[in-house]
Formats: sequence, C-alpha cells, structure tokens
Amino acid sequence: MKSARSGTRSLFDAVVIVCAVSALVIPVDFVNLTPFWRQVSTVTLVIGAIASLFTVVKRRSRAANASLLVVALLIFFNQFVAYNPIGFVTILGPFVIGLAASFSIRRPLEAMVGAGAVNALLLVYEWVNRRHVVSYFFGLPFQEFLGGGEFRARGLAGQPVPAAMIAVVLCFGALAYQGAGRRVVMLKWIAVVSALAALAATGTRSALLLAVAGIVLLVFLRFTRKHARVSTTVAIAAPIGGMALLLCLPYLLRIVSGWRVADFRTLAGSASVDNREYASEVFRVWADACNGSCVVFGSGARNLLQTLSSGLGLSGFSTVDNIFLSFLWDFGLLGVLALLSVTIFAIGRLRHPSSGAAVSGALIVILSLVSGLSYDSLYIRSALVVFGFGVGLMAAAKRIDSEPRVLSSVSKSVAPGPRVLNELSPTARAVNDRKSGV
Repeated sequence: MKSARSGTRSLFDAVVIVCAVSALVIPVDFVNLTPFWRQVSTVTLVIGAIASLFTVVKRRSRAANASLLVVALLIFFNQFVAYNPIGFVTILGPFVIGLAASFSIRRPLEAMVGAGAVNALLLVYEWVNRRHVVSYFFGLPFQEFLGGGEFRARGLAGQPVPAAMIAVVLCFGALAYQGAGRRVVMLKWIAVVSALAALAATGTRSALLLAVAGIVLLVFLRFTRKHARVSTTVAIAAPIGGMALLLCLPYLLRIVSGWRVADFRTLAGSASVDNREYASEVFRVWADACNGSCVVFGSGARNLLQTLSSGLGLSGFSTVDNIFLSFLWDFGLLGVLALLSVTIFAIGRLRHPSSGAAVSGALIVILSLVSGLSYDSLYIRSALVVFGFGVGLMAAAKRIDSEPRVLSSVSKSVAPGPRVLNELSPTARAVNDRKSGV
C-alpha cells in the first residue's frame, strides 16, 4: 500500500518537474509561438496545474494551502468585475506549478543553480553570436532586433530584463540557502558567475540595482543571525580581499565603463526613465476614473495591458513596468494587499535564519517583488514560476529542514554503545539493562 502511494507521488512529482521546466523555458509572453510549441505550452500548463494542485494538497502544508487559497480567491473575486476564467490558468497555473515544484524537487539548491547556469549559457551564446537564437527556435519574437543600437541577449525569457532579473533572483536564492561542504560552496560560486554573465549579456541596469539590494539583504541576514561565527580563514581573507578589490577598483571601472549594465549616464531621456514618468500619469488616470468596486476589486486581470494597447498609451507605451501599479489597476486594493501580505510573510521568514530553505525562499520572494518595480514580474510566466517556487520553499521549509533532525533523533534513540556503557555508573548501567530487556 505504501509502495503504491509512493509510486503515485513520484509520478506526480515527475509531471510537476517536467511542466515547471516547460513553463520556464518556453517564452510564451514575448514570442509568437509555432503551433507545436503553443500546444506544448498549453498542455503542460493545464496538466502541470492539475498535478501541482494534487501535490500541494497531499503535502498538507498550511502555508502552501493558504497562499494557494489567497491567489485563487483573488482571481475568483476578480471574475465579478471582468469575467476572465482563463486567469485561473495563466496566473494561478504557473504559480501553483512553481509552488509544487519546491515540494517535488529533492535538491532545491542544485535546481536553482542549474536553472541559472543554463540561462546564463544561452544568454552568453546569443551575446557572442549577436543573434536571438532561442526566441527564433520557439517562433517569431514580437520585437525583432533590426541591428540598430546595442545588442542585448534575451535567452529563454524572451526579453533582456526578465532574463537578467530571474538570473539575479535565482543567484541570491542559492546564496541564501544554508549548507556546508565544498560542493555547496562550488554551487554558490557557479550561481554568482551565472548572474554576472547574465548581467553582462543583457546589459540590464535595473537587475544590477536588484543585485545590490540582494547583497544588502545578505549582509543584514549575516549580522542578525544569533551566534554567528566567522571562520579564521574568512576573517583573514576578507580584509585582504577587500584591500585588493579597492586597489583594483579603478581598473575594473575602466573596463566595465563601456558596458551598458554599468553605464547610468545614458539613462537621461531613455525609455526606462520615460516609462517611470508614464507610470505616475497612469496612476493619476486610475485615481480619477476608478470608483466604487473598481477600487477594491480592480478592473479585471490584464485590463491595464488591454487599456493601454487600445489607446490610453502615450508615446507608444503599452505597459507601466510596475507590478504594484498593474495589480492596483487589475485587482484593486485586494491585489496590493495580497502582495503586501506575501512580503510580510517573507520578512517573517527572514527572522528565522536557522531554516535554510525558508531564508532562501524568502529572499526569492522579496527580490521578485522588488524587481516588480522595474517590470511586470508576476505577469511573466517564467518569473511567476520562480516566485511560486520561492513561496513553496518558505512553506516547505519545515519538511526540508526537518530531515537532518529526523536522522539525528533516530541516531539518538539507538541504544548506547559499549564504550558509552562503560563510562556509566553501575546504577545507570542497571537501568539501561532493564530498558533493553537484558
């Protein structure tokens, strides 16, 4: 009976992992997919959502079930404003797939590092060849590169900004994951190199700022941990490395000064700055036009995108590149409240650094939401899967972190060996003999 249940669970885990990979690698948001890849994307999304619901419910995690219920209710109430049942698939589907993937994947650290490394390799390959190879493999990109301006790799995400943001989020999720040994250190170095490669290939300045925010969070975690200890090697190597970095800093700045990712002088008058000003104007339109139930429940999922595309957009903009403003327009105050609730939950997890999986998931969630200040992160399928994976790590933290404790408790329950018995007093040995039935 137990073997049948474990076999069924393994089958669902395999389905969830395959569908999560499909949601990550198929750039459905930025590419006009061929009929074959569109069918693959749709089928894996539907099947993955069903299998993921089964996986999450069977694991009986209160945090996972609560987060799933919040997203489902948010979309459900939104139906009264604008009937759009497809939102249950396009929004709830990727989220629950990422949520279930955190339960199904046995080694989250290796999964994060592997995804980041593959993403970085494809970005570097496109950057070296000056061609968007990945997008054309799946179909025809909505925005083609015609050769004007600086080339920016797109990779699996289909656009430079999501590709760089996902790389940075996965990198810091891996860095926050607690573990010991050379293998863990090597994996974390791979994550760092992958993120740096993604930043260089995409030239995304907002992702560089997100990396700075991630560093600040890691430093904050280090200094807030109780009984934090620094090894002798780190205590000696850190000052020496810091001095060497300061000496080499002028040369490093001279090398990267020509790279877009480190060049903030060209921001003035760019589309990035214009989009931020445009977002404030859209907010004023929402404040004037939205009344009554619209304020609470919003105008419907993806309504802002449709409104901007149908004529409200100025200067050719069809998005505000701000997930909080998009949620405010589409889901009302309930949507913003949901984002704030997840943020508070993640911050609460950061206050318990003894749970390595929870800290890693919390950092993924927080950085995903911070990245939403630069683009509609939770409206991009691959980014939404990563966000759900972070929420799942926080929810699955007790299960993941309890495995070593279970082993230790089992080892403690084993009867003491002969050497220990010899060190016991005669009375203690007699008591132990009676318990052992000797």
